[in-house]
Amino acid sequence: MLQIRLALVVLLVGLSAAQAQMPVPSVLESVLAQVPDLKLSDGRGALDRAAAKGEGPHAPAGLLLHAPMVLLGAKTLQAQDASELVSWMKAKGRAVRIAHAGPWSASLDCALQVQDLLEAKLTLVSSANTSEALDKLQSGAVDVMCEAVPAVVESVRRGDILAFVLAADERLPALWDVATADQAGLPLFSATSWIGAYTASANATSVSKALTDDITSKLADVGWSVFAQSYQTSDAHKQHLAAEDERRKGRFNESGLPVAP
Repeated sequence: MLQIRLALVVLLVGLSAAQAQMPVPSVLESVLAQVPDLKLSDGRGALDRAAAKGEGPHAPAGLLLHAPMVLLGAKTLQAQDASELVSWMKAKGRAVRIAHAGPWSASLDCALQVQDLLEAKLTLVSSANTSEALDKLQSGAVDVMCEAVPAVVESVRRGDILAFVLAADERLPALWDVATADQAGLPLFSATSWIGAYTASANATSVSKALTDDITSKLADVGWSVFAQSYQTSDAHKQHLAAEDERRKGRFNESGLPVAP
């Protein structure tokens, strides 16, 4: 159930609660129907902030799904592999246009991390949402972008955009030929997209029991992994929200915009 919604969320990573959400994938509909009050979020929306404070009708029920981010490039780039891309970005600096999905988005968070690792300031190009940012990348209006693997795996497989560096230590079956951070010369590059469950009555563990092996397999095919049961608790979810909030304080101001150097 969680995973089904996660497939939907993968397309929504970084969107605020006020922005329109994608339709729920049909593979998840049966699971969602079993828990009518279930809501999913990636920790950046009003739902998460309210729940973290103990406010609102939905409480953190546990962490459900997670997937690594991936550094993407437009087809117009001349770089042949991850190492060439990293060298090119370091050399070009401000000339490199990196897209993101707006304040508090996972893609902006990841873009700022890339800047830090490269020790080079890039040109940040904001978009209203993830879809708009990916459109810019596909058209060549920007050069690079970070996004969660599930949100872009099909576009990469079709060749619409290029995948260069996985923000993880190990290769991912969904994009097996994409270099890891260490292989690309960015050993500290680590960024994860995650989805948490919020309910008025159930908990993540009970929700995850509705996930069949078939659903899990389909989610894994696009890059999602299910959190271990020890993370599928309200306490674990609250602790994760607090840690994420603390981590972002050093990177964003109160509006979710980059902190000036």
